[in-house]
Amino acid sequence: MARLRVFESISIDGYFADTHGDMSWAHAPDDGEFGAWVAGNAGSGGALLFGRKTYQQMASYWPTPLALEQLPE
Repeated sequence: MARLRVFESISIDGYFADTHGDMSWAHAPDDGEFGAWVAGNAGSGGALLFGRKTYQQMASYWPTPLALEQLPE
């Protein structure tokens, strides 16, 4: 049976984004330990399951030059 892993970023008061939809607080670009954990969690194989809003955000990101630079095939 396949495993289901849950990975979500949430603030201590229960919010995913601020009142303007900004989620930059959930990204820690200079934190090597956090980055390694995210990469290990996301790169463990299997499929990714997104909610509608996250999928829409990712779908608009994937075809960008930044995505091609950060996620080469």
